[in-house]
Amino acid sequence: MNEDKNYTWTAPDKKVSELSDKEILIIYILKKINPYLTTLTRFFPFSLLWQDRRFHYKHKKVTDADDLIIKIAGEKDFWFKLFSYDEDDRFLNIIGKFIPLKKDSNKDKLFQYFRKKMENEDFYINDLDDGRVKISLIQKKQI
Repeated sequence: MNEDKNYTWTAPDKKVSELSDKEILIIYILKKINPYLTTLTRFFPFSLLWQDRRFHYKHKKVTDADDLIIKIAGEKDFWFKLFSYDEDDRFLNIIGKFIPLKKDSNKDKLFQYFRKKMENEDFYINDLDDGRVKISLIQKKQI
């Protein structure tokens, strides 16, 4: 039996125009070495580093799901901003917000598109207050 996990990202939101050159360089480097860091943070003593970062191995399942959500949302001109997640034996629940990239982007059409793309998966998407959404993925039992 797995222990329940949850996390809320608390890093401040910044627009690209507010980033310094150093911050942009750090983001670029982290994006390039992200797959290696995810593998590296799986092992001690590296597992003690960067536990609050998206690329840490303990967030891998969430990161993979988030990447899939971003990919599907991008096909309908939306971006997905991840706020938090919680995980137990049955569900992986992701809370976030879809941000339209174009003025004529339609959230209802996005939801229909999600349901169509994920029809063979155990997947649920619900609207919450303040424009947030809850995406629930049923965990497959591991033997």
